Amino acid sequence: MTSPELTGGAGFTYEDAVAAQYLAAMVAGTTAAALDARVVQRVAQQQADLGEPLDDVIVDAASLADGTVMRLSLQVKRSLTISEANSDFRDVIQRSWQTLQKPDFREHVDRVGAVTGSVAEETSRAFATVCEWARASDTTAAFMQRFVDGGNASATHRAVVEAVRIVAQDRGAPLSNDQLYRLLSHLVLIRFDFLHAGSTHEADVIVSLQRALAPGQAERAGDLWDLLRQFARDGAGRSAVHTRASLVRALAGWRFTGAPALAGDMQTLRDSTRHWLDQQADDIGGTHLTRQVLRDQLGAQMAAHRLTLIKGLPGTGKTVLLRDLVQKLAADGTTLFLTANRLSGRSWSEHARAMGLATTSIEPLLVEIAATGHATMLIDGLDRIAPEQRAIVTDLLGQLLTNPALSDWRVVATARDAGIEPLRNWVPPALLASGGVGYVDVENLTDEEASLLADSLPALRPLLTGGNDRVKALARRPFFAAVLARGFSRAAYAAGFAPQSEVDLVEAWWTRGGYDAHAPQALARQRGLIELAQRSAPDLGRNVRIRDLSPATRDVLPALEEDGLVQQVRTGHTAQFSHDIFFEWSFLHLLLDQGDEWIATLNAVGEPPALARVVELLSQATYPLPDQWPRELHALERAQLRPQWLRAWLVAPVFSPRFAEHADTFAASLTANGHRLFGKLLVWMQAEKTTPNPMVLSGVLGGDLDAAARIRIADSLGWPSDFAAWRRLLTWAIEQVESIPDAQLRDLVTLFETWQVAVADYPNAVSQRIVARCATWLHAIEDEHVDRRFRYGTPANDGTPRPRVPTQLETELRALVLRAARAYPDVVNAYLAKVETIERWSDGAFRELMTFAPVLAQTHPALLATVAKRWFMRELPDDTSARWRREAREEGRRRREAEAVPPEKRSRWDKLALSSTSIMHHSFSHHDWDRLSIGGDHQGFFPASPLREPFHSLLTRDPATALALIRDVTNHATTAWRQLHRHWHGSATPLPLVVAFPWGQQEFWGDDRHYFWFRGHGGPQVVECALMTLERWAIAQLDAGRPLDEVLQELLDGHTSIGVLGIAVHLALRAKQVSPTTLALLRSPRLWRLDLQRQVQEHQLQSAGLMGFDNPSVDAVHRQAVIDSSQMTSRRLELRDLVPLFVLGGDAALRDACRAALDDFPNKLEFAYQEEAQNPEHVAELRRTAELWSELGHAENYTAAPIPGRSDVVQISMSSPRHEAPEVQAALQRHAQAAREMELWLWVDKCFTLRQWAPGFSVDDAIGRAKELADAAAAGRSMSPMPGSGLTEGAIAGTAAAVICFADASGHEAWVDATIESFRVAQDEISDDTFSGSVIPWHPKIFVAHALAARIRSAREYPADREALYRLIAHPLDAVSFVALSGVAGCWQRDARFAWCGLNLGLRLAQLVSRRDMHRLDTEARRQVESDHRAATMAAALDEYRAQGPLPVWVRPRPSWVRAAPDAENPQTIDGEEDEGWQSTDDLWDGRYAANVLQRVPVAVVMASAGRAHFVDALEAYIGWTLDTINPVWRTERRRGRERGDANLYEWEDQLGRMVASVAPHLPADEILQRLLRPILAQPDEIAMRLLAPFTVSLVCGEVLDAPEVRDDTLYLLQAVLDRTLENDDLRRSPYNDGRMGGFDLPKLVDSLMFVVVEHAPGATRFANGVWDDLGQVMSLVDRMVRVAGWHPYVARQFVTLCERSGAAYPADTFADQVLAQIVDGRLPAGWKGSLVPAAIAALVQAHADRQHPLPAALARKLLQVLDALVDLGDRRSAALQQSESFRGVRLAAPA
Repeated sequence: MTSPELTGGAGFTYEDAVAAQYLAAMVAGTTAAALDARVVQRVAQQQADLGEPLDDVIVDAASLADGTVMRLSLQVKRSLTISEANSDFRDVIQRSWQTLQKPDFREHVDRVGAVTGSVAEETSRAFATVCEWARASDTTAAFMQRFVDGGNASATHRAVVEAVRIVAQDRGAPLSNDQLYRLLSHLVLIRFDFLHAGSTHEADVIVSLQRALAPGQAERAGDLWDLLRQFARDGAGRSAVHTRASLVRALAGWRFTGAPALAGDMQTLRDSTRHWLDQQADDIGGTHLTRQVLRDQLGAQMAAHRLTLIKGLPGTGKTVLLRDLVQKLAADGTTLFLTANRLSGRSWSEHARAMGLATTSIEPLLVEIAATGHATMLIDGLDRIAPEQRAIVTDLLGQLLTNPALSDWRVVATARDAGIEPLRNWVPPALLASGGVGYVDVENLTDEEASLLADSLPALRPLLTGGNDRVKALARRPFFAAVLARGFSRAAYAAGFAPQSEVDLVEAWWTRGGYDAHAPQALARQRGLIELAQRSAPDLGRNVRIRDLSPATRDVLPALEEDGLVQQVRTGHTAQFSHDIFFEWSFLHLLLDQGDEWIATLNAVGEPPALARVVELLSQATYPLPDQWPRELHALERAQLRPQWLRAWLVAPVFSPRFAEHADTFAASLTANGHRLFGKLLVWMQAEKTTPNPMVLSGVLGGDLDAAARIRIADSLGWPSDFAAWRRLLTWAIEQVESIPDAQLRDLVTLFETWQVAVADYPNAVSQRIVARCATWLHAIEDEHVDRRFRYGTPANDGTPRPRVPTQLETELRALVLRAARAYPDVVNAYLAKVETIERWSDGAFRELMTFAPVLAQTHPALLATVAKRWFMRELPDDTSARWRREAREEGRRRREAEAVPPEKRSRWDKLALSSTSIMHHSFSHHDWDRLSIGGDHQGFFPASPLREPFHSLLTRDPATALALIRDVTNHATTAWRQLHRHWHGSATPLPLVVAFPWGQQEFWGDDRHYFWFRGHGGPQVVECALMTLERWAIAQLDAGRPLDEVLQELLDGHTSIGVLGIAVHLALRAKQVSPTTLALLRSPRLWRLDLQRQVQEHQLQSAGLMGFDNPSVDAVHRQAVIDSSQMTSRRLELRDLVPLFVLGGDAALRDACRAALDDFPNKLEFAYQEEAQNPEHVAELRRTAELWSELGHAENYTAAPIPGRSDVVQISMSSPRHEAPEVQAALQRHAQAAREMELWLWVDKCFTLRQWAPGFSVDDAIGRAKELADAAAAGRSMSPMPGSGLTEGAIAGTAAAVICFADASGHEAWVDATIESFRVAQDEISDDTFSGSVIPWHPKIFVAHALAARIRSAREYPADREALYRLIAHPLDAVSFVALSGVAGCWQRDARFAWCGLNLGLRLAQLVSRRDMHRLDTEARRQVESDHRAATMAAALDEYRAQGPLPVWVRPRPSWVRAAPDAENPQTIDGEEDEGWQSTDDLWDGRYAANVLQRVPVAVVMASAGRAHFVDALEAYIGWTLDTINPVWRTERRRGRERGDANLYEWEDQLGRMVASVAPHLPADEILQRLLRPILAQPDEIAMRLLAPFTVSLVCGEVLDAPEVRDDTLYLLQAVLDRTLENDDLRRSPYNDGRMGGFDLPKLVDSLMFVVVEHAPGATRFANGVWDDLGQVMSLVDRMVRVAGWHPYVARQFVTLCERSGAAYPADTFADQVLAQIVDGRLPAGWKGSLVPAAIAALVQAHADRQHPLPAALARKLLQVLDALVDLGDRRSAALQQSESFRGVRLAAPA
C-alpha cells in the first residue's frame, strides 16, 4: 500500500526522509548508501544558488583509513522512469553531467545521481550494472567492448546507455564514448523506500539510531528520526548545511554512544576523569555534604555565563564543589576535564597525544564529547596553570569562541580567592565579553550545613554551632573541619577542645604528630614532617626524593601516608604533601623549630613568595607574646630580606580572632617613628588583602564593558578578601584616627573606600563610623572654604581650637559621604542642607555632587534639586545692576571718608580706598547674553546631552521635582534675557509668543536662538541639557502610552521660554495626533517660522551636536544618546506637516477650526520684536508667506493620486492658485539655480581637495554649468545661495582652473584661458569686515593662482603669468597668497630662481609696515599704506628675479630691540623694569605668515641646489632673531626667560623647529648642533622646550619612524636634545618637585624621545607600524630618559606605553633594571602612587614572565623585586602576581 506524500502522516516529504537518512548516519558516525564505506561529515540541502547543479542533497564523507574525502551529489525523485522520454530522468542526467564539469569535481572519487522511492526493477538493475561496469573498466574501450555485437550487454543495458548518451546534454550533441564512459563511472542510482508503510529502510534507520543513542534514550529512536526529518524539512527552505557539530548542538539533551572512530578517545577521557575523581576526597570525617546552595549557585552562573569561576580561600572546598559537578556529569557521559598539575606539553595537540588520544583535532573531539556527554570544559586550578602550558587551554578556548557550532559550550574552573590573573593576562577577552564572568564564592559552611555536619559528627557540634563566633568561623571551613573530625574520631583532642584560630588548630594537630599519634611516635612524626618540609621547600611541598630522607623519616612515612598527610608520587622514589595546607603547617613548625634563626631558614630556602601564608601564621602564633612579636618585627626590619615578610608579619595579626586582645602591643609597634609602620600596614592591606569586584567581573555592574576595562575596573573597585579581618583593622584604626599624621590619612581613606565599595548600601557598625568621621571632616572642609573667603582682613589665628581639616582629601571624603546616601540618609541630608546655604560653592564640588545624582535622585531628590538650582541660577541683570549701584555708592563713601583723614593718619585701608580704581564703569557684555545668569558652563554640561545630571536621574526617579527644577532654571534664563534688553543700549523691544491652550493662555518669550535650546544649541549649556532631557522624558511618556495632550500640559505648565515650545511641537509631530492642544500650536505663524528654521537646519544641528565628544570612554553613552535623538524620523518634519491631519481628518470641528486659524494668518503676523512692525518690507514678506500658508487649510487644494504598485496608500499633493502664481514659480526657479551653483562649487572644492578631477561632472558638463552661471550673472539673473559673497565667481573660476590643472582642455582652451584672464585682471573689492585672515575658499584669485602655477609647471605659460603669480603672493588675503606661494614653490624644477625669489617675496611681506601713527589712520589710509608696502615688496621681488648672478639672500626680520637714549619726558621703554634703556622697536614680523612661507619651502631640492648655503644661513639668522626677540641677552637673570609677549610668534617658532629638523638629513650633525641647535639649548626651559618640541617631533617622525635606516647623526642630535630635556626643572627629582609638568612642549618632547609620539601608522618603516625590531638602536636614549626621569609620572606613563607597544622586542632585563633604577631609599616614586603606572608595570612583568617561563633565575629575582616595590605602592595586581605560578616559587638564593 502506497503511503501518502507526507510519510508517516507527520508532515514530512520524501526528500525530508532522504536527507534525514544521511543525517542519521552523521549522528551515528557511520557510513551510508553510495559512500564507499566513508563516514558522513556534512549534509547540504538545496544548494542551487551556490552553484550546485544536483542541489537536493549533497553529502561529504571521509575515509577513516586515509582521510580522503568524497562528495555525493543527489537529485531526489519520488519516482523515476529510466527513459529518454522521461523529464525527471533527463533532468537528473543533465544535472549530473553539469556537475562533472565543475572544476572542484574529484575524478574517480565523487559520485552523482539520483535517489528515488519508485523505479522499475529491471531497468534499475540494468542502470546499476552499467554504472558498475564503467567503474570496473580501465578504459573507455574496455567498457564499450561490452556493447559491441557479441558483447555481454543485454538490450536493456544498451537502452539504458543510449538513453544516458542522448539526454546528457540539453539541446546538444549526444555524448561521445569517452564522455559517456566518464559519466557512467560516476553515476549512482539509490532506492530508498520511504513511500510505503512498513518500509524496511525506515526501520533500518530507526535501528541504527537505537544503536547510536545512549542506553537510557534508545527507546526514543523513533522520536529522534522524526526530529531529524524536521531538521531536513526546515533546512530545505534555507539551503542549510549540516555538520556533525551543528547537528549535535541542535540535539542538545540527547546522548549518544558516539562515533565508532572516536570511541577509544572518549573512553580515555572518561578514564582520566575517573582517575581524578578517585583521588579527591569529598567527605568530612566520612560525611559528605551536598552544599546544595552552592550547587544551585553554580548552576545559575553556568546558565548565565560562558565562564564560571569557583573561588575561595584555601580549604573552603572549591575543588570538592567542582568534584561534585564533575561526578554528576561523568555519570551521564564523557567530560572534558583538565587539572593544572596533570597537563603535559605546550599545546593541546601535545597534551592530547600525551593522554593517549588518537584524535588531536579539537572540533571533532569537542563535538564528540558534547554528543556523548556534556558541552562543558572543567578546569581545576585555572590560576595554577604554568605559562608554558596555557596554550593547552587557550587552544580549546579559541575553538569555543570562534566556532559557531561550539557556542553552547561552558567553562567552569576553580581558582584561588585572588586568582584573577588568568582573566587579566591570558584567558581570551572574548570569553569575558557580553555578560562577564560567573562567580561562585565558596565560603565557610552555612548554619544549615554546619547543623547537618554536626548531626553526623556530634563531637564537632560544640565547635560548629556553639556560641563562640571565632570557633565557628574556624570549624566551618571544610578543610579545618576535616582535620578536627579526624582528630576527634581518634580521641586526639581533649574534651572541650575549641580552637579559635587556625594557629590553635595547627598546634593541636602538631601535638599529636598530625592527628592522633602518641609519644614517642608523635615526636618521630613531628621530626619527619619538619624534614619533609625542609627538603620540599624549594618545590613548595612537592617532589621530595625518598632516598634523601633520613631513616627515621622514612620509617614514619607510611603512617603519614595512611593519615593522608603525605602521598607518594612515584612509589618508592618521590613523595609530596597531599595538600598545600599540610605543607604550610609543617613549614610553620620548621620555622618554630629554628627559634631565633627562623629568618635565616627563610632566607636559606630562597624566600619564595608562596611562603607568605606561613609567615602570617608564624606572626599570629607569636602575636600573643607581648615581647616576642615586636622583637621579631624589628628583626625583620633589620634583616636583608624581601619586604614581603615584613608585610606578612605586619598584616597577619588583624586576621587573628585575638587581635583586639593584644591591640596595645600592636599599636605601640605601629605608631612608633611617626606611624611609619602604620602607614605601611594601610598600604599593604589594600594591596594584598582585596579581591577584584565580583559584581563587575560578573557583568552585574558595567555589563557593556570590554574585557580589559572590566578587569581594570574590577581591580580598582576591589572588595575586602576577608571582611572579619578588615572589620577588626578599621575599627581599631578609627579609634586611633586623631593621632594619625595627616600624611597617612589618604591611605586610611583608601581603606575606607575599599570597605564602602562592598557595603555602602548596607548599614553596619564599621560603615557608620566611617561615614560619620568622613562627614565631620567634610563639614570642616566646607567651613574652612567659607572662612577663607570671608577671612580677608581678620587675624589668621585667634587661638580658638580648629577642627582637623584634611582638604587634600576633599574629593574622596565627599564621595564616601554621598555614596552612603541609601544607608545613612540623615548624614547626607545634613551635608546637602549645609552646602545649599553656601553662597559660592565651588564648581569642582558641584561636579563631584553630580556624579552621585543617580543615587541622590532616589534618596534626596528635593535637596538635590535645591542645591542644583542654587548653583545654576546666578544673579539676574536687574539685581546685578542694583548691586553695582550700591557698590559705587559705597566706594564713593569710603573714598570721601579716606580723603577726610589727614595724610599722616591714613590707615592702610584708607590708602587702599584712595588708590583703587573706581568701579563705576560696569556694563553688560555679549558674555552675559550667552550665559543668561545661568552657571555651569564648562562644568560637565558640554557637549549637551539628554543624559546629563541631575536632570536625567531626577526625571527618572522624581519627575515632579525634576520638572519644577527644569522649569525654574529655564524661566530664570528667560527672565535674564528679558532684563538684559533693558540694560543694553539700542536693544529692540521683545514681544511674547502667546498661545491659547485648552487649559489657558500662556506667554512664551525668547528669540529665534532660544527655540533651538532643546536641540542642544544656542543657549546656556545647563539649559540646553535640561531641555534635551525633558524632551527625552516626554517622548518616553508618549511611548509608554500617556495621552499626548496630558503630556503637553504637564510639559508646558509654568514655562515662559519659547525653547520649551520646540519640544511641544516635536511631540505633536512624533505623535501625529489632532487635538485642541496641537491645534493651539498650529494657530501661531511665528511658531511655524521657528520650526521651519529648525527643520531646515536639522542636518547642521545633528552634526554640530556631536562636536566635543572627544573622550570615547567617558562620552560614548552621551554621544549615542545624541545620535539616537537626532536620528528620529520626526526630526525631518515641521509644524506645517500637521495641517493635512486636520484638513483631511474626520473631525469636522477641528478641521473647520484649523481652516479658520490659517485663514487668519495674514492678519496675525506675530512679530518677535515690536520694532519689526515698522519695517514695511519685512511686514510684506511675512504677509506673503502667511497668505501662502493659509492655503494649506483649504481641503479643496489637496488631491490624491495612486502610487504605482501600491494599493494600500495614495499620494497626496497640495496646490493652489497662489502657489501657482508667477512670482512664486519664479522664486522656485531661482532656488533651483542657486542649488545648481552650489553643486558646481562643491564639486570644484572637491577637485582641489583631492588634487584630481572629481567624479560628478565631465569636462563638457562642468564648463557648460559654469557658462550657464556666467551668462546669468552677466544678464543680472544670478541667484546665488550667498549673494555678494563671490561664490558664483569662485565656482566659474574654479571650473576653469580644474580643467587646466586636472583635465585635457582640448576644445575649450579659449574659454578656459579667457576665464582665467578675466579674473586675473579683475580688481578686488575688499569690504570693511574683511581682513587678511578671512576664510573665503571660493575667492576667484585662489583659482587663478592654481591655474597660473599649473601652466608654468607644464611649460604652457603666457608671458605675464610669472609676474601675475608674484602679484597674487602679494594679495591682501592670506588664502590667496598661500596658494600662490605653494604654486611658486612647486615650480622649483621648472625655474629655481623664480621659486626662490617668490618665497623671498613672501618673507618680505612678513615684514609688516612700521609706523607709530598707524593706529590713528582711518581704514582707507591704512589700506593705502599696506598697498604701498605690497607694491614695494613686489617691485623688489621682480628686480631680484630678473637680476643675473647668484641667488639673493633671503630677507631677515629687523631687530626687535634698540637701546634708546634716556628721555625723562617721553620714555619709550615698554616696561619700567627693562634694563639699561632698551626698548622695543616698531619693526614687526608677522610670524604666522612667515611660518606659512617656510612651510612651503621644498627643503630637499633646496638643499641640493645652489641655494643650500643661503637657506642654512637664513635658518641660523631666524633662530638668532627669534631668541633675541623673546629673550634678549641684555635681560637680567631676574627677568630671564620672560617673553616679549608677541603671541603671533607661536606658529613661527613651531615651524622654525620643524625646518631645522627638515635639514637634518642634509647637513652633518655637528654643523646642525653648533649653528642651529646650540643657541636653543642654551635658553631657559620654557623657550628651549618650545623650539625643541617641534624639532624633535619632526626629526623622530621623519628620520626614525619613516626613514629607511636610522642614521648615527640622527641619534647624535636626539642625544643632545635628550640631555637638555633632562635638565628641565620639571624633570629634576627632588622632594620639592610634585611631578607636575607645565605646558604642552615638554610632554611632546618626552613622547618623541620615548618614540611613542605616533601610533598606528602602517606606512611607517618602524615602531609606529608595530614593528619594533630596531628598538635596540634607540635604546640608549630610552634608557637614559627612563633612568633619569622615570620617577616623573608622565615619563613613567610613556615608558609603560613604549613597553606595551613594543612587547617582546623590549628586553626584559633592561625593563627590570630601568624600573629598579627608580627605587630611592627603598621606595619607588611617590608620584606613581594612585596612578595607572604600577598596575601597568605589573602587567608588563606578567607579560615578560609568560613569554620566558620558566624565568631565568636572575631575571626572576629582578622582576620579583619590582613586584615587591609595586606592592609597597599599594598595587593589588602586583600582590596577586607574587602568588601566581610565575613567581610564587621564585627563590632568591639556592637552598643550603
